[in-house]
Amino acid sequence: MFLEWLRWYPTAFSEQTPVLEDVIVTDDRIVVRYMVRSTYRGGYLNLPAYDQPVQETGIIIFRLADGRVAETWLEGNDLEVAQQLGGQVRTL
Repeated sequence: MFLEWLRWYPTAFSEQTPVLEDVIVTDDRIVVRYMVRSTYRGGYLNLPAYDQPVQETGIIIFRLADGRVAETWLEGNDLEVAQQLGGQVRTL
């Protein structure tokens, strides 16, 4: 599933330009706050593509053990991306 996502993502969001906003390092953690600008080409939540510029933000936390990444947590702002593409939020 993850490998499929890795292949799909750059086709849906091309011309990616990542920026590391913050990098915080502790004994066993690395925290990265990032922003990626890209061009939407289609295939995300059935939203139509018009080659729109998109900006995504998020935070990734890596836990290190024995000099290697032991765990990873990612919080990406999918709502922000969907709204930039014309997606609407419905309340229940």
